[in-house]
Amino acid sequence: MATTILLKKSSVAGAAPLTTDLEQGELALNLADRKIYTKDNSNNIVKVTGSFVNASAPTAPSEGDLWYDTVNDLLKSYSGTAWSPTGYTTLGEFGVTATAGELNVLDGITASTTELNYVDGVTSNIQTQLNAKQATITGAATTIDTEDLTANRAVISNGSGKVAVSAVTSTELGYLDGVTSSIQTQLNSKLESVDINDLGDVAITSVADNELLAYDSGSGNFVNQTPTEAGFASVATSGSYNDLSNTPTIGNGTQTVSAGTGLSGGGSFTANQTGNSSVTLNVDLDELSTSVSNADGDYFAVVDTSGNQYKLTKANVNLSGFNNDPGFITGYTETDTLDSVTGRGATTTNGITVGSITTSSGNDTFGGNVTVTGNLTVNGTTTSVNSNEVSIGDSVIVLNSDETGTPSQNGGFEVERGTAANVSFVWNETDDAWDLSNETLQNVTLDGGTY
Repeated sequence: MATTILLKKSSVAGAAPLTTDLEQGELALNLADRKIYTKDNSNNIVKVTGSFVNASAPTAPSEGDLWYDTVNDLLKSYSGTAWSPTGYTTLGEFGVTATAGELNVLDGITASTTELNYVDGVTSNIQTQLNAKQATITGAATTIDTEDLTANRAVISNGSGKVAVSAVTSTELGYLDGVTSSIQTQLNSKLESVDINDLGDVAITSVADNELLAYDSGSGNFVNQTPTEAGFASVATSGSYNDLSNTPTIGNGTQTVSAGTGLSGGGSFTANQTGNSSVTLNVDLDELSTSVSNADGDYFAVVDTSGNQYKLTKANVNLSGFNNDPGFITGYTETDTLDSVTGRGATTTNGITVGSITTSSGNDTFGGNVTVTGNLTVNGTTTSVNSNEVSIGDSVIVLNSDETGTPSQNGGFEVERGTAANVSFVWNETDDAWDLSNETLQNVTLDGGTY
């Protein structure tokens, strides 16, 4: 149902509310007389009517208010600044000073309202103003008084000083956009281009793999050269390396640095990888010193405190000296039973499970139903109930029950609305009233009673 507001009312004809029946601004309705009453700022009971009837105008009118002037026997309306007669009256009462003869001058005029409005804003005799205007076009524009110009052409003045069309198109003129200085000066500063359209300018001899095409300023021709002749450092593009003593530089391609027979010479290498290529380092654990004989199984590569490297099987690696930092040992599990806990003392810092009750670091979990036959006291600061349905036998719920002195805290309830703003119904102690935070209240009946 919709929200219903019922005013204080009476069905007795002629009955008006008493001053004790209403507060200032409160309304009362007489259903029999069809009249509305209120208490004004002087605590008097007055009727709320559609117009004001008096010998003098209302003291604080609003635009659109009606006043029946009993002295002049006129119904007047308020425009927002003044009272004016409303309805049939004389022209003089509207401020019209024209005589009937003056108004009759308009008799017989056939011009429409739109045509008459064309003289709006005219400040002097229209014909005088027209006579003062130039009859024909003179000067430079005489060549275009009736003619259209050729489209998309630059406009110039001809030999007679008249407006004319240039042979230059707008597209050609647009090529000058962005030019910052003399075009001829810039062209004169440019070098002559080298014509390589003629293959006779390319002096290529016997061509080998990986050679480059370079320009020889001495001969003025393009010649083929090796990377070294062209001034580039030697770059390997493929191959395997067992000796790093020459510090090879490896370019693009798939590269392999193998240690199957031992890397000799020491040194290092640089991989100049810029494309889809790779470098593979093959390390053989057989190159390490071996403290145990080879056997089947996994191996660990370890280094002792002196820097010596060893290959050990997993059975010969002692992990007792390692801590359980994140990422080193995973899958660690410690299991306790009630017997093992009580066997070493009455307390434990580890979580235990007894039936459906699980404890962990002071947090307890009840896996089944819990029944409290006595009173339940919760001393914490927050109580969370995640149930979707809560049944409470008490008919009155007391909020803010620990308030003992002068009330200072608001009280009520709040509804969680997910991604939308929450709403609340709160008793506001400051205003001493219920507060809905400007939310809409619907399907409610507010009954003012009777008088």
